[in-house]
Amino acid sequence: MNMMTSNDISFIPWAKQTCTKHPEILDHMRKSIDPLERAIAVRILKNAGVKELQKEK
Repeated sequence: MNMMTSNDISFIPWAKQTCTKHPEILDHMRKSIDPLERAIAVRILKNAGVKELQKEK
């Protein structure tokens, strides 16, 4: 089951696009109490090339 479409892109370009188009969603995910959501958001930000992740106080 290998389905490919013209919209398929690798993770790094997708992460960059997501950071650009949906920063508020990633910010919400980083503030979540769910550790999995936080981990996913951090991984997206790191792969998108975000150098400094601001710590929540």
